[in-house]
Amino acid sequence: MLVYPEDHSYRGSSLWRDYVLVRKLRSLRTGVLITTRPALNLLAAELAPSGLVTVGQEHLNLGTYKPGLAGEIAHRYPKLDAVGVLTEDDLSGYANVLARDSTRVVHIPNAVPRLEGGSSTLSSPLVVAAGRLTPQKGFDLLIEAFAHVVERHSDWRLHIYGSGEKLEELRKLIFERELYNNVFLMGRARELGREFERASVFALSSRFEGLPMVLLEAMSKRLPVVSFDCPTGPRQVVTHGRDGLLVPNGDIGAFAMSLLELIEDASKRRRMGDAALETAGRYDIQVVGQQWADLLRELTGAAPGVGPIEVNGAGVGRRKNVSLTTSER
Repeated sequence: MLVYPEDHSYRGSSLWRDYVLVRKLRSLRTGVLITTRPALNLLAAELAPSGLVTVGQEHLNLGTYKPGLAGEIAHRYPKLDAVGVLTEDDLSGYANVLARDSTRVVHIPNAVPRLEGGSSTLSSPLVVAAGRLTPQKGFDLLIEAFAHVVERHSDWRLHIYGSGEKLEELRKLIFERELYNNVFLMGRARELGREFERASVFALSSRFEGLPMVLLEAMSKRLPVVSFDCPTGPRQVVTHGRDGLLVPNGDIGAFAMSLLELIEDASKRRRMGDAALETAGRYDIQVVGQQWADLLRELTGAAPGVGPIEVNGAGVGRRKNVSLTTSER
């Protein structure tokens, strides 16, 4: 298999997928190739034709990768023209690894998509969380923290949206803590924006993150945030005491107290919710799209046959005669 074994996408790899991928890479002659996970970044670095501008996107902190994969990144990423990272901390980490090479490392955050529904009124006794039901997302920690909330506010509920491998374990934990009237595993939401609109607080309990899109999506619906200060994304977005509350990573008791702080103070909830809406505006699709347009213009400015870049309504930098290839996330 061509996909590096320590990449999470390795489980879905096959010889047929390798064949299709290599064939596609070899068919590209000019333009821009953007890949969006380590396995594809590494393949682009090795297999992309010389006439192609290559940009690898990184969605996680370098320190979260196993040593083998981190070593491959340090060895092969210098063959890319640019590496895009989501946070300032990641910018420092990847820039240090690639300091001796000509590969550009740039900080361009993800853009907030426009979700359905309006802004929350912050009046419902509901905390919401969303993400894959995996150990990374820390929903076991969130459930434990919410047990403390229920002791003082039995009318408040926690809705967790998402699916994944830890469903049965989380369901068991809810019953063990006798939280079956307060904590609900909702499955995947068809319109997450409307679910955010109905809530009053957003909880991010991840053990580690890149730049959590769901955090920005919640803030775009006027939800104040309670988040673990995990590496690396939340601190890049949330200003403690202004648009949310940051909690020492893994501290369940402190997380519960921060939830209670917003639950018991409606005026603080509204003030932080208004600030969260303002923060989300910095990640507007037009703002981030222009950053991509600027980068592509710099990388391809000397390339023949390349037309002007436009930023469309979806926030993607479009350039005539440039191929943009991405992977599933």
